[in-house]
Amino acid sequence: MNKFQAVYNFRITSVESEGKKRKNALTGEQLEAFVASGKFEKLVEKVDGKDVIRFRRKPVMAMLDEPEVIAGITDPLVRELVLNEVKDFVKATFIDTYAEGTELPDHSWAAIAKWREENARSTSDEPEFTDEDAATCANIFNLYWTAQGKKQVGILFADLCTEKMSWLAVKKLCTPKGKTITKEIVIRYRDKFQEMADGLKAEQPAESAAMQILADRLNGHAVKRFDEEDAAASW
Repeated sequence: MNKFQAVYNFRITSVESEGKKRKNALTGEQLEAFVASGKFEKLVEKVDGKDVIRFRRKPVMAMLDEPEVIAGITDPLVRELVLNEVKDFVKATFIDTYAEGTELPDHSWAAIAKWREENARSTSDEPEFTDEDAATCANIFNLYWTAQGKKQVGILFADLCTEKMSWLAVKKLCTPKGKTITKEIVIRYRDKFQEMADGLKAEQPAESAAMQILADRLNGHAVKRFDEEDAAASW
């Protein structure tokens, strides 16, 4: 199997910047530990007479497998797009999670396709759903459920929104511990998101459209996935 080299470079960060991240954020202690292990460098500069401390992860190089789907493709742009998809997948599943060891995850084309589906990576025929849209929907549900004295339910719904209704998030958040997701559970959540989308349509069309995308994603899961027990019965 042919291989290609991927080099990952990283932006400068700080404890404050890490605190604003939604995923894979590092604490000050972790940043200092990575400096000590040689994986990060510590940058100190004077600003208005005070030391400002920032951190930068050192570049990471990896040898990745070219997917079989690229065999016979000679168009340089198509090759670049395919290889970038492989590179981005390894970054998201291995590099950005600071995984230990040197064994890379399966980065075959089939593994990438499955990961994209389960993590709600949008397709070309689906409307764009941004981080801002996710935060808006999360806030709507937080306010809605908190007003009904069900703050924890609001947190659950907000998490579904910020995770953009990925199948992994639905399986994790919508079922009791040790239980399996069912079609009935997914439909129950879908109906609540659809109810909210319909209720917002007249006065908040943008918010309604964002909520509709999440309802549609839940409907897609209900159509494609499989069955078992209800975690939403206590609503």
